[in-house]
Amino acid sequence: MHDHACLSDVDRCCSQGEIASNVPDTPENKVRIEVGRQYIEDSLKGDLADISTFYMKPKGGHFWVAVDANEQVIGCVGLEQKADHGELRRMYVDAKMRNRGIGKLLVDTLFAFAKTYGHDRVELTTLFAAKDTIRFYERMGFKQTHTSLYDQRLEIAHLKCPLV
Repeated sequence: MHDHACLSDVDRCCSQGEIASNVPDTPENKVRIEVGRQYIEDSLKGDLADISTFYMKPKGGHFWVAVDANEQVIGCVGLEQKADHGELRRMYVDAKMRNRGIGKLLVDTLFAFAKTYGHDRVELTTLFAAKDTIRFYERMGFKQTHTSLYDQRLEIAHLKCPLV
């Protein structure tokens, strides 16, 4: 990864409105979309503002970027080190590049790294309404464990995958 050179591309990838494109366009989802966009803005100021410190420095965490032939960022995923597991975060593949195996490659890479650092499972959260996203994670071996509310308005699905 070209640490500083591609950070703006990572920001672009992570802020392109996936909330809106993965959620059915219904009146009740307008509030969810607004809360989701605020979450993305907060993320860009938080862990994504300092990827090296948040993901790379803790032993057992890492951040991967997929680039195309022109070295444009087309996907990314992070592994956050938690006390007793790894957490998959910031998974994104550019909409034009989906269904080409990029997401699978990113998650398989994350799984291999997580096993190397002794994680026995990887957990993640995603929008409950993002059914295609949840189906992708289920194909990768994740199982939904429960849901919760973010900001008391956005339903979040919690998924877990044992590493065997």
